[in-house]
Amino acid sequence: MSPVLLARPVLFALALLLALAGSAIATGPARVTRVLDGDTVVLQSGERVRYLGINTPETGEAFAAEATARNAALVRGRAVTLETDTEIRDHYGRLLAFVHVGGISVSATLLREGLAHVLLIPPNAKHAESFLALQREAQEARRGMWGAGGIRGPFKITSVRADPPGDDREDPNGEYVRIACVAKEPASLAGYTLQDRFGHRYRFPPLTLHPGYTVLVFSGEGTDQPEEAGQARLYWRAGGPVWNNDGDEATLRDPAGTVVDRVVIRPRRSGRPTPVTPGGPRT
Repeated sequence: MSPVLLARPVLFALALLLALAGSAIATGPARVTRVLDGDTVVLQSGERVRYLGINTPETGEAFAAEATARNAALVRGRAVTLETDTEIRDHYGRLLAFVHVGGISVSATLLREGLAHVLLIPPNAKHAESFLALQREAQEARRGMWGAGGIRGPFKITSVRADPPGDDREDPNGEYVRIACVAKEPASLAGYTLQDRFGHRYRFPPLTLHPGYTVLVFSGEGTDQPEEAGQARLYWRAGGPVWNNDGDEATLRDPAGTVVDRVVIRPRRSGRPTPVTPGGPRT
């Protein structure tokens, strides 16, 4: 293969990174004083920022340490600029933003190196096409989490809200599991199952998710909204809360029964459980 052909993927990725860096910046500059994980930082002002458009592995998962270290190398102690989308904050009060440093998009860099996957939660979907292109490049090159010991796919549990505010016995829909499509192409969840530690099982109806998009599975009653793009919503109709507040485990299996992903839900030291898998709250 000629050097010109070999250089094309590199030039394409660089063009994407520069294009992302050149988009409209909403706020900045600001200085990063702490790096919490691969996609969450704290600014000098005390503001906590959750990166938009991506999700990195949780503490204890493969490539979590690498993603955190790479994020720290890019932004810790440095001045950054922040680009927002339609929704500015999540329900944890964190600022949602694309972070740029030295003219480069941090999210795009993590995606290209296989240390993050695309996570699109409408109405925030800016840069979706560019981010998915970078993810496909990393997948084809089997970089980071797309190689040995990484994501098994085509779906990944990104968060479990096991202990929402209030009494979940009165409103089981305060509980939910978020599952993302991490495949290269649209993938069907039909026949997949979601199960807790005690054997309670939910079987997915026919539902196709597009790459980067997610489905929320609520524990209570409701009308399914199986959108093929955007934010799908499904209801377990379990008759009460599903996830045990003293600790639990969420397991996703494919139609053949093979485990695709598993998340441990640990109680907090105070006796209250974390709302998600280790590593802190997730959107």
